[in-house]
Amino acid sequence: MKQLGLTVHNPEKAYQGYTLFAPRVGTSVYLIDMNGSFVHSWQMPYRPGDYGYMLENGHLLYAGFTDKSPVTFGGRGGVILEADWEGNILWEYAEDALHHD
Repeated sequence: MKQLGLTVHNPEKAYQGYTLFAPRVGTSVYLIDMNGSFVHSWQMPYRPGDYGYMLENGHLLYAGFTDKSPVTFGGRGGVILEADWEGNILWEYAEDALHHD
């Protein structure tokens, strides 16, 4: 059986911080610490696009995939938004061909 979760942690060789990730399946975004422990999650209105960042103000900058892009190769996107810690969308910009930051 395939093991899931944090399998190796060598603090001397790792950049100390958090990991932000969004599985391609679903609309959840997760923040975990260096031990693989859950810190926070957000439910987004879109599946993940090509990137997401934590902003200095603690908000999430998230690129979402709308499946409306006229481009049939590379990149996934269509919308970019900023969400606060509670998941409230503070602003959103949609453009069908949007795919890079």
